[in-house]
Amino acid sequence: MTARLFNMPSGDLGPLAQPSQPLFNIEHSNNGLITLAGGLPIKDKEGALLVL
Repeated sequence: MTARLFNMPSGDLGPLAQPSQPLFNIEHSNNGLITLAGGLPIKDKEGALLVL
């Protein structure tokens, strides 16, 4: 869900969610976003992002 909401791999959010970074504490929003690596936005064969 995190990867889809941000349209990027969830692991890319990790560095931005560290203390003194712009997304610090983001995991406390939207019912618990996860900033660990592993989540990927899923695209169809034309490259369009699939909706949740």
